[in-house]
Amino acid sequence: MAIEQNEVIPMLREALPEFRNVIREHVADWPDDPMLYSLVGSLRRHVAEVGPDKECERLRFARRVYELVDRMLSEGSPSVSDCFAIEMIEPLSGDPEEAERYYPGIESVLGPAGKKKLAKMREWWRRQNNMDAAISSLNDQLGDNVLQVVGIGENSARVIVDPAKWSRLSERRKDEIYQRLRSDWEGLTGGHRSLTITGPRDTGFRVLRGN
Repeated sequence: MAIEQNEVIPMLREALPEFRNVIREHVADWPDDPMLYSLVGSLRRHVAEVGPDKECERLRFARRVYELVDRMLSEGSPSVSDCFAIEMIEPLSGDPEEAERYYPGIESVLGPAGKKKLAKMREWWRRQNNMDAAISSLNDQLGDNVLQVVGIGENSARVIVDPAKWSRLSERRKDEIYQRLRSDWEGLTGGHRSLTITGPRDTGFRVLRGN
């Protein structure tokens, strides 16, 4: 059976005696709600804030923390797994050098589930950053913010446009923009993946190009 939210605090208390005072204060502040995101965020800060004079101690503690994180990622219910992924893995998912500066040594203590989740998150950021750059470049060429935002899914991307500005472009120009974005997206994903150009939410994300 999956690890549920009401099991997390007892597991943290048992596995991490050094963190019990934080747990005690948290439970006193939130007696009727586990507020797991807040508590797990405190755990991440607790790992990071041990001073450099205690680096070996910090990494030993971090290793035990991320052993537990691995269990939460692989055995937790969706809500538990998501919480630990967002609070304990996502902060490492940006630029690796920056992550090492803020969380030194943490990547080295990740377990298999943590490493897999981190790799997936870093790939998402790579795709997002590159597609953001692509629409920024196209907007510069167009001389206007026609392309507003890119939403990246696991195997798909959606580029949302300003409908009024998009409508003023020629059909040929619209096709050229779509082909450029699809080429960029396929290059990032290593093959064909779905890319659409749509209107914003208030149009029901009406598809303007793509499938």
